[in-house]
Amino acid sequence: MQFKIINLEYNQNSKLLFELFSRKNHAVFLDSSISAKFPETRFDIISFEPYKILTTFSEIKENINITNFKKTREDIPFYPGAIGFFSYEANDESFKINNSIENDLEFPLIQVGLYAFAIIIDHKKKLSYLIYDMDKISEFYPNNYIEELLNNISNITENKNNKRIKSEAKFIPDIDKEKYKEQFNEVKNLIKQGECYQINLTQRFTLKNFPFNEDFTSWDLYKKLNEINPAPFSAYLKLDNNNSIISLSPEKFIEIKDNIIKTKPIKGTIKRSNDKKQDELNKQELLNSKKDFAENTMITDLLRNDLNMCSQIGSVKVEKLCALETYPAVHHLVSTISAKNNNMHPVDVFKTCFPGGSITGAPKKRAIEIINNTETTRRNIYCGSIAYFSADGSMDSSITIRTLLQKDNNLYLWSGGGIVMKSELESEYSEVFAKIKKIIEAV
Repeated sequence: MQFKIINLEYNQNSKLLFELFSRKNHAVFLDSSISAKFPETRFDIISFEPYKILTTFSEIKENINITNFKKTREDIPFYPGAIGFFSYEANDESFKINNSIENDLEFPLIQVGLYAFAIIIDHKKKLSYLIYDMDKISEFYPNNYIEELLNNISNITENKNNKRIKSEAKFIPDIDKEKYKEQFNEVKNLIKQGECYQINLTQRFTLKNFPFNEDFTSWDLYKKLNEINPAPFSAYLKLDNNNSIISLSPEKFIEIKDNIIKTKPIKGTIKRSNDKKQDELNKQELLNSKKDFAENTMITDLLRNDLNMCSQIGSVKVEKLCALETYPAVHHLVSTISAKNNNMHPVDVFKTCFPGGSITGAPKKRAIEIINNTETTRRNIYCGSIAYFSADGSMDSSITIRTLLQKDNNLYLWSGGGIVMKSELESEYSEVFAKIKKIIEAV
């Protein structure tokens, strides 16, 4: 396995670069949203035209061989390997759960591409480079593939990004407030009975007949939404058959770097205010909320247990508990947990912890069972993950909240929140809409 690196001209606006390839087969853009200057913002990753598509955990593990790997440079986040998505329901089999909710969108559980090359933009060092696996390029691609790719990159031009489209279509909740109330009460009763401590209750919103066309694609919609609602784990994935994933996720799931596993659950949300004084009051209200503190600490404890199953004994640490992080639409409470990997393959670490506890509840298996018996539609990409697995054994992944699924001319969007003993119907129902307010208004 030999990798070659070719330096490219750095441009802070990596969207211009991806614009050249946004219609390519299985194009992926992992976007750290440099414009918003989040703490996590550093690398953007671009690739397309994978040489193989994988649909199971075992296939991914077989194809990411991390033994005897020698790094070319320490600061490379992704040595071409696997990039793709995992639906929320992808791990039901491991939990021995028979999901009875119809997969009405006919969405895959797992779809991960093996990519022979990637364009990486390092915003910290202000570098851009093409990295490729020389063996895979020679085996699966035409002789002049890299030369043509470099020629395309040299044709990059500034774009005003002013495409607009008018649509009267609106997102409609798949359930009304009465149905939500029924589900909320059902979950609260199970919590009172001691069946669980917390349940993440979600719902789907559907927008039909959005007028996508050759001049305004789902990529153009992604750019608009990311401009309005940037997030450090944003991503655009072009899927086959005119489908795509538009993700504006603020939440890291599992990261492995230098054999350290890290996860950052979000639990606790309050909406932003345009009035600075009120916004500051909202921050303090969230920081002082016993209910939100309870939600976050429950999930932090759950994730400590998850990491214990794949880490060295005694290495699990809570680095931050209920720290405030601010985003365009909301403030969040975010905790950070880390551990030393116990020589487990990155795919096995990911699978052990998947789906993330912040979007199931606690205890996890019982929470998943209750969700399956309560919610009326599958989550599909929502509360799943977009992830990469690098050939050097590092990986990173998001939890796909604030995420839209485009299927032909229909858009699907989900939102929800954690229900605990102290939860109140009206505030929980309002939180569902606060989280996706900017997205709905923009579309």
